[in-house]
Amino acid sequence: MDHQQIGNNDCDTSSILITDAKQALQKVLEAYGEDVATQVFGSVVADARCRTFCHLQGVKQIHCGAYLEKMKGKKRPAVPKIPPAMDHGTLWGKDGKTPSLFVSQPYKLAHNHLRQVMDFCEANGLEVEIAGWPSWWKPGMALTVIFKTKEDTVSVEDIVGGNGNT
Repeated sequence: MDHQQIGNNDCDTSSILITDAKQALQKVLEAYGEDVATQVFGSVVADARCRTFCHLQGVKQIHCGAYLEKMKGKKRPAVPKIPPAMDHGTLWGKDGKTPSLFVSQPYKLAHNHLRQVMDFCEANGLEVEIAGWPSWWKPGMALTVIFKTKEDTVSVEDIVGGNGNT
């Protein structure tokens, strides 16, 4: 359902559900504040966003430690390389074993972070994509920074048609 359609037709069931959900979230906002309302929203959509990311990128999470050297087929060094602006980092691969994406979900990126990210990508032969969607770590609060090998150049925008939503 397009965001412009939300609540425009009060006669159909989906509009009634959406209106009820909006009213319930508004009550949470008024009673507990913006942070709690954002957390409630996030708890509803987080898992779906992560599943959508996996499906659209064709990847599975690699659960044996998120460090960038794995993307180059190397073993864990004594001091792993950590991308700038790293927060809530996860490693992803097409088969769940061979890494192709490293995802960070920071709350902000300042000017100096952006320069560091670009320098880091140049030094390590990576591409980067920064977007609000599909952040599943506190959706609406965190960004999504996707580091990928240059061979894996498909972007979220390419996959979802440029609107950042599914």
